[in-house]
Amino acid sequence: DVLVGTQMIAKGHHFRDVTLAIILDVDSGLLSADFRGPERMGQLITQVAGRAGRDEKPGEVILQSRNPDHPLLQLLVRGDYRAFSRALITEREITHMPPFSHLALIRADAPIADTASQFLQTVRYYADAYAANLGVELLGPLPALMEKRGNRYRFLLQIKSHSRTSINQLCQLLVEHIDTLKTHRALRWSIDVDPQEM
Repeated sequence: DVLVGTQMIAKGHHFRDVTLAIILDVDSGLLSADFRGPERMGQLITQVAGRAGRDEKPGEVILQSRNPDHPLLQLLVRGDYRAFSRALITEREITHMPPFSHLALIRADAPIADTASQFLQTVRYYADAYAANLGVELLGPLPALMEKRGNRYRFLLQIKSHSRTSINQLCQLLVEHIDTLKTHRALRWSIDVDPQEM
């Protein structure tokens, strides 16, 4: 008997006779462009390891990786989730990512890539005038991790600051400015404060 699923076993269901779990391509989490990728990968491995081998049956978890010596992966393989968490939080502190800073993303998508990209370039040009005074860093515009979805090209502009107030002030200024722009009717945009997905 074989179960094939996308994280089905990690969802907390109790499957009595699961004695072997295989997680394919853990590198996609370890090497993700999303700074939360390693955290999600660690949660998945830990959850799956807790599902394999219940009811007094021994369990085994096999991980597929091209980087088996990766330090974070080694911590998980040894079962040291506490050290894994400390390593992630240290990395976030060094790189000034949440929870040591605050983020907002301005997302734009359109059927033509240049429409979304140029819109965010215009927004970035306006934001640059305020960024230094507000203590805000800007990154982008950049293609989204999944650049094209549903025949629409997706781009984003990242706003980062140690001050949530500064991010809120800049976002308010940008909303007011964007309302004055003549944008292509097929363009969609949004502002996501404290984004959970990059």
